[in-house]
Amino acid sequence: MASLDLQGVSLTFPVYGVAARQFRTQLIKPLKSRSTTDHNRVMVQALRDVTLSATAGDRIALVGGNGAGKSTLLKLMAGIYEPTGGSIRRQGSIRTLLDMVSGMEEDASGRDNIVIRARYMGASTKQARSIVDDVVDFAELGEFIDMPIRTYSAGMRIRLAFSIATSFNADVLLIDEVLGAGDAAFIEKATKRMINIINNAGLVVLATHALSLSDSIARRGIYMKDGRVAFDGSYADAVATYMATTHAA
Repeated sequence: MASLDLQGVSLTFPVYGVAARQFRTQLIKPLKSRSTTDHNRVMVQALRDVTLSATAGDRIALVGGNGAGKSTLLKLMAGIYEPTGGSIRRQGSIRTLLDMVSGMEEDASGRDNIVIRARYMGASTKQARSIVDDVVDFAELGEFIDMPIRTYSAGMRIRLAFSIATSFNADVLLIDEVLGAGDAAFIEKATKRMINIINNAGLVVLATHALSLSDSIARRGIYMKDGRVAFDGSYADAVATYMATTHAA
């Protein structure tokens, strides 16, 4: 059973080295040793008191401006981050289309990276090896598939990473701006593949600035603002609330 349940979730990050960067803006400072703890640390609250529940069948779009907390919320749902306040319960297998190129080895070939990345995503070695032929065919990288990743362009990396990430079905599918690179033909093919994996997923949460994509997927919308849930309801109402707030600003 696919489900996500967040209760009063907050997430705070320590950012180090801030005092050192601010040195240039200060005219005079006595020369003395500085602590690398509190004096050089600023706490940034990325999420604030987020409460929401999602179950199988939900198709949710996160909407909001840059820095609203959409990507951070997806990473928390995925288990990449754990909350510093509140609680989160996850049920079902989780697949992510977030930072898809993470976990790749620069000096390994594209073919080897299929197994490496799939294992990074939680697949067994047997499962990882079983998708190699499918990924090679879909990515259409030609002879580059047997060359080191460090020789790839950004578009080629996205092709390979997307092909790997969409080779598995999932109970919970989390998506964040995945089709930013590639030629028109590949983007069209990738969009069809993504729609297929979305249709086979139990629960989908999507964050994208391409409203045309979320228009075709989402039925529920969550408007994020300043790390909080500002609105949770129908997708159309969430977009309308977001657009009205943006135009009023």
